[in-house]
Amino acid sequence: MSERPMLTPLPQVLENPEHHTADLPVQLPAYNPADLRHGVVHFGVGGFHRAHQAVYFDELAGRGLAMDWGVIGVGLHRREMKDVLERQDNLYTVIERGAEEDSARVIGSMVDYLYAPEDPEAVLATLASERTRLVTLTVTGSSYHVDPVTGEFQAEDEDIAEDLAHPERPATVFGYIVEALRRRREQGLPPFTVLPCDNMQRGGEVARTAVVSLARLRDADLAEWIDREGAFPSSMVDRITPTTSPGERDAIVNRFALDDGWPVLTEPFAQWIIEDSFCNGRPPLDEVGVHFVDDVEPFELMKTRLLNAGHCALGYYGLLLGYRTTAEAMADDVVRGFLTAFLDEVIPLLPAVPGIDLGEYRDSLLGRLSNASMEDQLERLTRRSSTKVPDYVLPSLLAALDQNSAHRMLLLTIAGWFRYLRGVDEQGAEYDVQDARADEMRPLAEDGRFDEWIGDASVFADLADRKDVVEELQELVDQLDARGVRAVLDAVTGASAGTDADPDAHPDARPDAGAASDAGAASARAGTAPSRLDPAAVRVILCDADGNLFPSEDIAFEASTDVTNRLAEDVGVPVRFEPEELRQATLGKNFRRVAAELTEPDSEWPGPARQLGDEELEQWISEEKHVVSEHLRSTLEPDTEISHALQELSRHFELAVVSSSATSRLQASFEATDLGRFFPGNRVFSAEDSMPEPVSKPDPAVYLFALEQLGVSADASLAIEDSVTGATSAVAAGCPTIGNVCFVAPEEREERRRQLEDVGVVAVVESWSEVLELLAPEPAVSAGATR
Repeated sequence: MSERPMLTPLPQVLENPEHHTADLPVQLPAYNPADLRHGVVHFGVGGFHRAHQAVYFDELAGRGLAMDWGVIGVGLHRREMKDVLERQDNLYTVIERGAEEDSARVIGSMVDYLYAPEDPEAVLATLASERTRLVTLTVTGSSYHVDPVTGEFQAEDEDIAEDLAHPERPATVFGYIVEALRRRREQGLPPFTVLPCDNMQRGGEVARTAVVSLARLRDADLAEWIDREGAFPSSMVDRITPTTSPGERDAIVNRFALDDGWPVLTEPFAQWIIEDSFCNGRPPLDEVGVHFVDDVEPFELMKTRLLNAGHCALGYYGLLLGYRTTAEAMADDVVRGFLTAFLDEVIPLLPAVPGIDLGEYRDSLLGRLSNASMEDQLERLTRRSSTKVPDYVLPSLLAALDQNSAHRMLLLTIAGWFRYLRGVDEQGAEYDVQDARADEMRPLAEDGRFDEWIGDASVFADLADRKDVVEELQELVDQLDARGVRAVLDAVTGASAGTDADPDAHPDARPDAGAASDAGAASARAGTAPSRLDPAAVRVILCDADGNLFPSEDIAFEASTDVTNRLAEDVGVPVRFEPEELRQATLGKNFRRVAAELTEPDSEWPGPARQLGDEELEQWISEEKHVVSEHLRSTLEPDTEISHALQELSRHFELAVVSSSATSRLQASFEATDLGRFFPGNRVFSAEDSMPEPVSKPDPAVYLFALEQLGVSADASLAIEDSVTGATSAVAAGCPTIGNVCFVAPEEREERRRQLEDVGVVAVVESWSEVLELLAPEPAVSAGATR
């Protein structure tokens, strides 16, 4: 056993640095901490503040830039930090753990530490002192007493009542701030700047609401003075700071021979963005790496929706797969692939961030989370999820839904949260679910009461009217139970392989139809569509609609024929179709393509006398959509065999529609057949309406578009098509494809079968029952199943 080194107390290290010996050097303050005067009061001195803000203020003094911005820390709830720092003359050690080596630095910027419950007057006097010009906060979002949904101050809270009843002995940080500001006003001193450093958007506005609202409950004139004269800048802070365990503490102090009761572990990376709005002097933090900006919001969004939301995504699935640290989880290609796909899904939803390349930021996040030296605990990342998910994950999901953008990974994160709440990983090992609402949420997850959980308006209010999204979430939860976490994530990472997402793409960007068509043609030439079916590889089934899910083609042609004949007459084409003639002549084409062919100068039809302008063409298309949709709505009926097959398939696969038909026509058919419940709106892809430019099969663009929006690779999909043009489109996109001739006239089936086989389908069936039998999913029973 190696001999324990002689540990040197931190104050003695500063007094006699030449006597301190260790295997690794320790960076000491380049100034005398005793000469430092305070200008900052910080509430919430935990590991993060000591690894972040306090280090920046230490750097100010160390570079000789300022000696009047020292920090006095204030604790509200626990005395342990005061006990440790008091023994060490308020010195402590920050250990930066890089990928290659560690470094140690003794921080001297903490001038004093006050424990408020023991001496509230000392805290109030310090805040009211002329020296105090800045108050910083890391107290967590819930401590602001501002409703995150309504933005209103929660004046009815018991602690707020205590602040009002006993202003000389406040219960909250804002009780201290308001009473101190009252004293400053009385003394003729200007207010101090209040700078929140918690992970929340528009933190400055939230802090202003809390302070001014509480002041107004005491004195309207005081509230007006604070609102007019005070400053509440927002900020964005970023530095991964895991909890220092007793074992890590012992390893650190032994390695560096320092007697530190509470060292801090952190990473080399640090970032601090502050809104340039101060009312009582501004520390020259921009000289030591801080960025002062006019608008912090883009930086806040970048950090909270990528790093903080990414923590949730990584934490849930890492724990479920049996890992306990970030580095362990990130070493698993499946987990890393999922997190990468998650970040790539969120990036297009973000605004441009000045001076930041979001692709590079994503790569830096992946590298930081993979740092094996950090050993950040996944349980720490998943704490307070009932607050984090609404703040960090749901806003991106809602933005994606509003923009009709990809959101599969966001849904998987929320589904992963529900599964995580059970507190048991897939190997049966338990982990700690640390959440203020764990006692009410965990039983819902354990009992599979998904409907009750997702119905919690305090968390999921914005999803209440989005039944299709809730159904999709339910389906993902079922898949996690039935197929297992790894199988579900493996499908996702397989879908992401080889895809180079453009992280700087505009949120409204969509795949170029022409480029998609070229890609599909290349795929067909390369022979990437498999020649036989592997049901185990299938994650999503892409269903053609007309003639496949319902016998709509003949019915639609009955209605479309009248519109087509009127169009032909209008443009001078001397042709009059019967429904069957139109069907044979235009099979697999949508009305847009038929109308274009009828009016082209080199059309195969006689005439035409004139071409249609773009506006006139759209009017005809709109007319045809309406006529056909209404006819389908009144004619089609439910089919129990198809409903049963889709019900069973939906338990094991995602279901989506890929059609050449207009969305209005599809919705009318879904309403009449009651099949819409299997196909949420975000999984219905129309070549006419979903694409940036309308296309028609056999162009594979609509399939490629659907695959990208769903976040799935072609080889993890299965297309089901009835027409030759549709099957050609799917095969060209690289999708294994089944031909379905259930609605083809019996006398035409043999010829259709041959044609479908010629274009590369892997099988041909004559009913949806055969589809179900062909895929043959094994019934899965799980104790956690929610259906």
